[in-house]
Amino acid sequence: MLRFKFLLLPTLLLLFPCLLIGQPLKRGIFITFDQDDFPNSFEGHTWAFMQAASEDLGLQVKLYKINGNRFSFLTHVEQELNKAEKLDFVVIGAMSAEAALPILERLEAAKVQSYFFNSAIRKDEQAAIGKPRGKFSQWLGHMIPDDEEAGYRLAQTLISRAKAKGLTGKNGTLSIIAHTGDRLSSPSRLRAQGLKRALKEHPECKLEQLMWSSWKQELTYQRTLDLAERYPDIQIVWTASAQMAIGAIKGLAKVGLKPGQQVLVGGMDFEAKALEEIHKGRLEVVLGGHFMEGGWVMVLLADYYRGQDFADLGVERLTPLYSLTKDNLEQVRPFLEPQTWSGIDFNQFTRSNHTKGNDYRFGLEGVTKAYSKNPPQTGR
Repeated sequence: MLRFKFLLLPTLLLLFPCLLIGQPLKRGIFITFDQDDFPNSFEGHTWAFMQAASEDLGLQVKLYKINGNRFSFLTHVEQELNKAEKLDFVVIGAMSAEAALPILERLEAAKVQSYFFNSAIRKDEQAAIGKPRGKFSQWLGHMIPDDEEAGYRLAQTLISRAKAKGLTGKNGTLSIIAHTGDRLSSPSRLRAQGLKRALKEHPECKLEQLMWSSWKQELTYQRTLDLAERYPDIQIVWTASAQMAIGAIKGLAKVGLKPGQQVLVGGMDFEAKALEEIHKGRLEVVLGGHFMEGGWVMVLLADYYRGQDFADLGVERLTPLYSLTKDNLEQVRPFLEPQTWSGIDFNQFTRSNHTKGNDYRFGLEGVTKAYSKNPPQTGR
């Protein structure tokens, strides 16, 4: 038995070098956009989930927050590359090809791995950078939410629930106003495309106006005031984010309309304020769960550095968004609280814990099954 242990130890240290004197498996950085009230924002939840995963998996990750300047990405990369301590990987959330190209070129030259997630590269930009493991061999992978499908499902859910509640306009149609993000980001465009695809299947619905509200709650609030005056007989407000949904709810209430009763509002992202609005009945549905992508990237990188590359399962991954309504809120809500994520055993998601050839079981369902001890309690 003792001989077996001595033979096993070198193998374990080879696969899991982080076992040596508590050293991290690899060191990297995560660059994302800064937001007001960062801990409670989508980006804040992404970082918190990523932290929980990296601590389990033996990866050391440092956070950098930027304010929209694309040159800031490269500045932080250069800052880390110039340090004496070796930089192993760079993870970036929300990235355009224009900003990605110089970073990929720099990291390729430095032989530092990278992984991008949460934002698609436009088709007209793809020629410049190609696909992961192609022109840039150190670019390991790209993970994005299925934003077009999410926009479609959000619209379908709102239309279905409006009909179930008997909401119709004076002329028998369902009148819809919509808010998406900025004109440059892929989630803005793709989610709006999904909305338009759904509306093609519902001639009884009319999209009165689609606004580019830049993901901002206050701007959405002001524009909802204007739109409600212009289109007083609306039944649905479709929005591409939780912050814009909350802005729309406030705008509707300001003009005397009752969100959840006279007008149904839907959005995306599982932010705490959005969950509270669902609990109050003012927000009809929210789609989300894509904040978890940061944690899944950590799992993929851990496998890669442990010699269990994920390339055979695909270097480009499309993740689904999950629907949350008052019907399933209390069941799911405990698993969406950042303070509970330390209870997840992220090693359960690695390749060593599932049959080779089978895909990763990423997603909300997997999280609810992966707590190492008892599931968290909501306390509500």
